[in-house]
Amino acid sequence: LGLGRESASHMPCSRAPSALSSEVSRVLYRALLRACDNGRRPECLPMGAAVGPVDAAELPRSAREVVAEIRRSSVEAFAALRHTSECARALHPPPGSLPASLPAFILPTCTLLPGERADFTLFEPRYLALARHALGLGGGAAPPDGRYAHLPDSASGAVGTVASILSHQSLSDGQVVVRVLAGPRARLVRTSRLEEV
Repeated sequence: LGLGRESASHMPCSRAPSALSSEVSRVLYRALLRACDNGRRPECLPMGAAVGPVDAAELPRSAREVVAEIRRSSVEAFAALRHTSECARALHPPPGSLPASLPAFILPTCTLLPGERADFTLFEPRYLALARHALGLGGGAAPPDGRYAHLPDSASGAVGTVASILSHQSLSDGQVVVRVLAGPRARLVRTSRLEEV
């Protein structure tokens, strides 16, 4: 299992803001505000062209500061909305939106904290099967959710995080590279064996 990490959310600047009609701009602006809960969850916002970790002191502290951050953002509008929506879904899932059971990645040497991003290169058959299951690539009846439980061990009561797979890529040698964002903490209640498809 290969690991790579980032400690804070970031969004590379793809290009200068394009000229959008004022109506489209208003719709995107409102959607961004809704996705970050009207400024109450600024950690979901793309922070301009930041490429490294974002200091918590730099995050907007009020709804007014969130509005100002959105207005001066140099991130392409639709990429900003996609990023904000992904982060909001991963970090603050609505009550009742999480599935009753999730594939569990047991990684004793890698703990993810809520809000942390990580890249994994999966090559072991068990992790490849779990990734296929989480992404809905195995042809199962359930729609793909892209979430899994990231746990330090398989003991009952183990605490980990619910991680969301933001992107994945299948390599020619059969390995799968995934980029994940750790969400809320979760406790392991029971286990079951995933049957090979």
